[in-house]
Amino acid sequence: MAVRDQNTQKHITPPLVKGSPIVAARRVFLRLLSSTLFIILAFFQTHSVLADDLPLGNPFLRYANPDHAVLAIQTKFDIENGYVRVSIYRSNEEFLNTPALRFEGELDETGFALFSLEDLEPHQYSFIVYLDENTDGQLNRNFIGRPKEPYIFSNDIVPALRKPTFEETKVDVGPGQVVVLTLE
Repeated sequence: MAVRDQNTQKHITPPLVKGSPIVAARRVFLRLLSSTLFIILAFFQTHSVLADDLPLGNPFLRYANPDHAVLAIQTKFDIENGYVRVSIYRSNEEFLNTPALRFEGELDETGFALFSLEDLEPHQYSFIVYLDENTDGQLNRNFIGRPKEPYIFSNDIVPALRKPTFEETKVDVGPGQVVVLTLE
């Protein structure tokens, strides 16, 4: 309750007295506010940990098909146009010799291509993809035999001094899965 000072004609709020209803209400309000903030913070901390475990970071999941696997190829560089050539191997004996499946496709203007793998039964496969920059149908190599065109093996294997093995590059392929290979 405000009181008017006779000399200055201003309102003066009397000091809060310990035990007054206003002090008690203020104390209850502050306790309620701090409890609510604690509960909100605990809720968000718990849910942020759970959210980190969810596979929401994979933008390619939107291309998944429940009936078969899908291969998504992207580039980390700008291209004007380009064809990718894909070889898929089913076993260690076939690896780098006889592909179980081979196909090609054009990258769009963003450097992305999507392929349906309807012909592959669920199994472990190894993928090799290269960008045929000059569209000659071959992986061009330099004088010591290293590829001159961008290429990638599955599991993001880019060998330095030797050919990779089937075991290093194999991935499980089945319905609903999206195999993503990135050319860098």
